[in-house]
Amino acid sequence: MKTEKNVFRFFSPTFVLCTLLVLGMVLSGCNDSDSDDDDTGTTETSTWYMDADGDGYGDPDTSLEAETQPDGYVSDNSDCNDSSAGIHTGATEICGDGIDQDCDGSDLICETTVYYKDADADGYSDATTIEDSVQPNGYYEADDIIATWGDCDDNDAAVNPGVAEACNDGIDNDCNGSMDCADNVCANDASCNDDTDDETIVSYPVTDTGQTGCYDADGNQMEYDRFTDPRFHLHHTGRYSTFENHFI
Repeated sequence: MKTEKNVFRFFSPTFVLCTLLVLGMVLSGCNDSDSDDDDTGTTETSTWYMDADGDGYGDPDTSLEAETQPDGYVSDNSDCNDSSAGIHTGATEICGDGIDQDCDGSDLICETTVYYKDADADGYSDATTIEDSVQPNGYYEADDIIATWGDCDDNDAAVNPGVAEACNDGIDNDCNGSMDCADNVCANDASCNDDTDDETIVSYPVTDTGQTGCYDADGNQMEYDRFTDPRFHLHHTGRYSTFENHFI
């Protein structure tokens, strides 16, 4: 009976409860260990994009997954040309060159201006123009010069419509189409008058038609003959002839 009592005491409720508690703790420890193993084996990766030109912007078509950043790869993926460091998002765009430097999908259209040639910088152009986005040397905007046309010699600053005609230099200084004594402004200039006496001279510019008669300022033929009457002379000065009346 003593033996039976000891066996019963061994399997008493207290013993069974303690055994279950110990067993639960053991099993719980095993589970925690498995959970820790699972956490240790799980890794987090990121997507990295190739940056072949080293400009800090990646090629969206070339990427890999990795826990840490690989050499030659970046997190950005906005480079539209990974073979040129000057082409990437935010780069300075150059207009009209056919290249999309800032990767916004199109080339910048250039704004152009009409420039007028004034090679001698006298303020007058010969009406030669260039339309460009950059001002060429020797060209100016219309507002920066006196006139956009009229210069008959754009290589000489002393020849333009604003210059006074010199009546004896063989140059059309004022660019009006007539030079020296043929220019109306020189009609009474001393260099265009070959008279050497002290008589009063009245000059009438008339077209030299080769006629032998004399005409007054109104175009009426006069009774005197220019070749026989000493009171009249006809001086040839370029495109015009000057009829001088020496009759007082």
